[in-house]
Amino acid sequence: MPEYTQNRAKLEIAEALSGALGTKITIDDIKCPPPNIAGDFAFPCFALARTQRKNPMEISRESAEKISFSSSSVYERVESSGGYLNFFFNRESFCNAAVHDFLSMRSFYGRSDKGAGKQIIIDYSSPNIAKPFSIGHLRSTNIGSALCNLLRFIGYEVIGDNHIGDWGTQFGKLIYAYRHWGNRETIEANPIQELLSLYIRFHEEAERVSREMKEKCSEEVNPLEEEARRAFKMLEEGDAETVRLWQWIRDLSLKEFEHVYGLLGITFEEVLGESFYNDKMSEIKDMLDQKGLLERDEEGTLLVRLDSYGITTPLLIQKRDGSSLYATRDLACAIYRIRRWNPSRIIYAVGEEQQLYFRQVFKVLELLGHSTRCDHVYFGLIMLPEGKIATRKGRVIFLEDVIDQAVKEASHIIEGREWSEERKAEVSKVVGLGAIKYHDLSQNRKKTVTFDWDKMLSLEGNSSPYLQYSYARARSILRKAGTEPRAFTTEGVVLHDEEVNLVKKLARFPETVEEAAETCYPHILAGYLYELAVQFSTFYNTVPVLASKEQKERDNRLILLQFYSHVMKEGLGLLGISTLEEM
Repeated sequence: MPEYTQNRAKLEIAEALSGALGTKITIDDIKCPPPNIAGDFAFPCFALARTQRKNPMEISRESAEKISFSSSSVYERVESSGGYLNFFFNRESFCNAAVHDFLSMRSFYGRSDKGAGKQIIIDYSSPNIAKPFSIGHLRSTNIGSALCNLLRFIGYEVIGDNHIGDWGTQFGKLIYAYRHWGNRETIEANPIQELLSLYIRFHEEAERVSREMKEKCSEEVNPLEEEARRAFKMLEEGDAETVRLWQWIRDLSLKEFEHVYGLLGITFEEVLGESFYNDKMSEIKDMLDQKGLLERDEEGTLLVRLDSYGITTPLLIQKRDGSSLYATRDLACAIYRIRRWNPSRIIYAVGEEQQLYFRQVFKVLELLGHSTRCDHVYFGLIMLPEGKIATRKGRVIFLEDVIDQAVKEASHIIEGREWSEERKAEVSKVVGLGAIKYHDLSQNRKKTVTFDWDKMLSLEGNSSPYLQYSYARARSILRKAGTEPRAFTTEGVVLHDEEVNLVKKLARFPETVEEAAETCYPHILAGYLYELAVQFSTFYNTVPVLASKEQKERDNRLILLQFYSHVMKEGLGLLGISTLEEM
């Protein structure tokens, strides 16, 4: 595993403190200092007050007196400040070491083998057949894809699995609607929109019938809902005509999905629908029954009670008519994945509204004897100004429309460029797609986002176009330089503050990627890239590069531009965002 300067620097502190304090200190205990605290790293002494039986300020002061650094250290001094120990880099030593990391690794800079030999499955995107790929699917698709990239970058073998929603009572509803109101030629001409119209019409008709039954004080089951359940039961039992109709709808939908994934640049290692597990669900019921976990309630529904584990809502396994439920299929899917890949971890990138459901599913897997770590990496909803996205009510924004609009908006920033129309179209697409992805990934995934065209497509400020332009500016200077810089050296050169600050920020890239990957928070990387771009802008506006009078100084700064452009390109790439050599 590469040993980056940032980690070596933390390790040096940890070892020095362990000796000074007589207790084990790890690199995880070494922190970046709070904004009001000076220094490059800080060690807060507050947690040691009880075990050391001393005031934190006394611990800090005494420790500072015991610590000294060798001539080869990247540190020049340590200071006591209140309850903190603050460590200060030797500017020349640190910059030499950090830049050497980049120069010795080049294209591999930032990577690690932390996850080597371990497999992780990431379940993400998972749109429903016969429904539009809407803006509501963006978060799972974006977050899941970014996590695949991040975890691969630190050495894990990642299997991205698109668990397509191609089974369930919803297909009974769609099959009923098609048989009563559908037209094959109309649907094939415009598949998703027409299938969505049928789905909406079914719910409108079902609601109308329910109102009429309520007015008549009827307690009978809604006949449309009953017909839909019957149609799905026929599908599960393999009725030939029903299966053919389902397969036709599925094929049309997958073709549309593949088109959208192509626009987004998203690929998967595995694409299996819920239907794949239809013949594996009876085994799940048998396993649950053998473990004594399966119960049948008074209505005939099969379920697993989890009250003794703090989960008061039972997990439903099978409806009273014998048809399966999401849980049956998800349990079958998880066990299939465990048997096939033996992963160290399975991650489900699914919305926050499913938190209880996944607690139930994970607990049942555990009760069945499976110890594979399963994590629900949840995220907030994307809301429309008029409320929650609701397909059955027709309240939805098509993702492809958002992409088209983003590309159109992006074209405005290159107006006046003397480029070919083909080049303009390429740049607009890269910038527009980047704007969409970054707007989502730059926010804490747990945050609920209200869809807003202006914010989504903003091309200024903390946005992907700003970062892409920053990268293109660095590359432009490197092209103008014309020659390759010879070496980075601090001998006989006075380092400018903004050079040092840029190196410090660049040196944080490996640990930032690892933190974003391990915590499953892509916004950590996005925030870092924005801070880095701001730091580069200060460097660019303060420090001359091509106009440097000294050759050593010029070479140093060109190498910093190479370092910066590499980190920015890799970082944006991990978020699924492309860079441009010219903007």
